Amino acid sequence: MSDNIETIRGGYESFSRGDVPAVLELFADDIEWNEPEWIYRTPTGTFRGKQEVQSIFERIPEHNDGFSLETREFLGDGDTVVVTSLFRVSPKGSGRTAEVPFAHVWRLPDGKAVSHRAYVDVREIYALRRAA
Repeated sequence: MSDNIETIRGGYESFSRGDVPAVLELFADDIEWNEPEWIYRTPTGTFRGKQEVQSIFERIPEHNDGFSLETREFLGDGDTVVVTSLFRVSPKGSGRTAEVPFAHVWRLPDGKAVSHRAYVDVREIYALRRAA
């Protein structure tokens, strides 16, 4: 297995433990982080640098009563790592949990993540909103 895959796998393990500083250490100082549009006021768009990415992580508990992830696949080719996974998210006040599939595409040209792009299937989140 490639070093880049192991680096990213370690980042997801750290995130799952709540160790955000360890996650941020895996990123280049000028990382570019792209988040698709969600609902429930989560941050979306392009964020640059570790500090902006940290602000995304910090807002997760503000908008959710529960949030976890289950990684499924780590696929690598050179500097690129693709992760398929599933979020379990309980938006604040909804009383419900949605399972949200996603894929993350990472670029690590020198062993540090310089970019992250998220592709998220938000159908279940929208279903929660309609049911509320």
